[in-house]
Amino acid sequence: MYNIFKYSEIRSFYINALKISAVDLPNMTWHEVQRKLLEVQKQEQMCIHKQELSELDIYHRILRFKNYMIAMVNKSVL
Repeated sequence: MYNIFKYSEIRSFYINALKISAVDLPNMTWHEVQRKLLEVQKQEQMCIHKQELSELDIYHRILRFKNYMIAMVNKSVL
């Protein structure tokens, strides 16, 4: 149930914020998605710590989440 809720949040973000339809998404590259995210950041200021994001900033945020998840599993929290 939790995963379904998270999926709907992600889907909503892609459709509403990034203006990427569900039909277009399978045909887009990661680079195109990143470009749209960087464009939206300039307009909406989703990230409050920096004025402009880079591709490296996006990668670090994804990697940070993965590392936290691995650490919680290793510590038997999850």
